[in-house]
Amino acid sequence: MAEAEAGRPQDAAGLLRALVEIPSVNPRGRAPARAAGEGEAEVAAFVRDWLASRGVTVQVDEVLPGRPNVVAVLPGRGRRAVLLESHLDTVEPADTETGPPAGQVRDGRLYGRGACDAKGPLAAFMLAVAALAANPPACTVILAAVCDEEHGYRGVTRLLADPGSLSGHEVLGAVVGEPTGLLPVTAHKGVVRYTVRALGRAAHSSR
Repeated sequence: MAEAEAGRPQDAAGLLRALVEIPSVNPRGRAPARAAGEGEAEVAAFVRDWLASRGVTVQVDEVLPGRPNVVAVLPGRGRRAVLLESHLDTVEPADTETGPPAGQVRDGRLYGRGACDAKGPLAAFMLAVAALAANPPACTVILAAVCDEEHGYRGVTRLLADPGSLSGHEVLGAVVGEPTGLLPVTAHKGVVRYTVRALGRAAHSSR
């Protein structure tokens, strides 16, 4: 806990604190400049610089104006790769939300928007990639920190649609960083969305 309070970005608690202290609220279609703390540009720059300073090759892909993906590639001994994916944005706080300031530790818990969803997993992935940088693994490891997960998931859509985003590697599998109560989740039920159109004359039920 002393390390968390020191806030050093080379340890897990310190890195998470540094990420949480950078606001990156999803603007939900609004221009990021409309309000302070919206958009992923600042936290993306932090992730880029932190990884680059540890010898990891980093690419920045601006998916939306001021809203990039950050993709780090740690080459292995072949063209096959494992993907670590998490997101940079957070949901907006509720108007009535109160709590400790972002990055503050109380009773062994670090508070702040994104501490679990999903800057916690992102910090873990960043530390894992940095640890592997000194000893290249058997397969390539790619870390993708994507934008817009909490609204239109355009960051991960761009990642999957553009083969160049993954440096031409064949991805064998992916670990997606999302809060699961520390339980491994190995499948997803998917999602179905319907559009319903009602035809005819509009009327009120009283008539």
